[in-house]
Amino acid sequence: MKKHLDKAKHDKESDNLDEKALVQALKPLIEEATNILRETHGAIKALDPDGTIANNASRKAQDHNATKEEQHLAESLAKLTGEVTKAVEEARDFIKDMPNLKKDLGPLLEAMTQPLFQIVSGVGLLLNGVLSLLGNIVS
Repeated sequence: MKKHLDKAKHDKESDNLDEKALVQALKPLIEEATNILRETHGAIKALDPDGTIANNASRKAQDHNATKEEQHLAESLAKLTGEVTKAVEEARDFIKDMPNLKKDLGPLLEAMTQPLFQIVSGVGLLLNGVLSLLGNIVS
């Protein structure tokens, strides 16, 4: 997305922006990213359908009892969240004054953020359940 947006910014400055081509370039990328995020969220939900693991992890986080691995995973998730959010915000800022682009890409960008926030809310599952499972397998 960034590569296409950077080119579009340059093209806009020189009055050569092809909005239709930009939509055609960005739409499949946004849709693919959204699908990956939805699949990730689905996998998280499948591992903890009743929320027990997530609740346990939330308690550990509140008590500041996270292991180094759990902290690393949380930092990685924070990085992912930051990068996706930054990409979405940059795209939103670029299209805010362009009604056609906003109409075509705005809803897709909004849809892309939904599974991301669901993943973040389910991070307790990752921090506790998956690492415990891996620890048991290694043992």
